[in-house]
Amino acid sequence: MTAALPLLVSVRQAAEQLGYPRDRLYEAIAEGRLPALHVGRSLKVPRDRLAEFIDRELARQAEAGGRLRPVARGGP
Repeated sequence: MTAALPLLVSVRQAAEQLGYPRDRLYEAIAEGRLPALHVGRSLKVPRDRLAEFIDRELARQAEAGGRLRPVARGGP
């Protein structure tokens, strides 16, 4: 018997599954582009919303002329 996949994943797990920077996922959550909920002290993302998130991000990128948004870097 195989174990069922969890319906909710941590932001870290979502970032690993998507190959997406974790800080960018937190940004997307804060901006309302990726739904998430607090479970205790953890922030969880519905696993079934990850594909929808990528589809929306691809559409946003296409609308912006296919340009990638620069990644914010820390430092002076």
